[in-house]
Amino acid sequence: VLCLAVTMNVSAYFPDVSESNADEKAIFDVYSLGIMQGYEDGTFRADNNVTRAEFAKIAMAMQGINDCAAINSDFEDIDVNHWASGYIEIAKGQGLINGFEDNTFRPNDNVTLNQAVKIMTVMLGRGYEAERQGGYPSGYIRSAGSCGLLNGVKESGEEPLKRGSVARLVYNCLDTVI
Repeated sequence: VLCLAVTMNVSAYFPDVSESNADEKAIFDVYSLGIMQGYEDGTFRADNNVTRAEFAKIAMAMQGINDCAAINSDFEDIDVNHWASGYIEIAKGQGLINGFEDNTFRPNDNVTLNQAVKIMTVMLGRGYEAERQGGYPSGYIRSAGSCGLLNGVKESGEEPLKRGSVARLVYNCLDTVI
């Protein structure tokens, strides 16, 4: 039996992601799975921030929900015409997101590491453990760290997440499940 190993370089897909990028494999894998996309000009832009709405869509794509109809939202700042209203409402219904005390979601704000980690920790079924370890955000960060979710992620706490780090988080989350 002859086996050939084929290695795909992500720079063949995204010329702005070099082989020296620490997130190259994660970017390629999440792109290949259809969880994250590039831009119309063919770039990935690993250093761009990710909004809360974009992250809600990514969280749904991780569950195979890639096409979602607009839905009326309970959040005051999300109307039925917002491109991510369906993704946001499904994530809310799953208990992944709560929004803010003023009943807003703030879809155009950058998602922070703390916020993304909470969503992914709950997706992994570790929410109870995270609450027992101190709740949001410290308990979720502890829980995420103990299962390898934060491996290779550069940002911390309330820092906005970059697209490369989001790809890394998704990759780590999928690796934890497999």
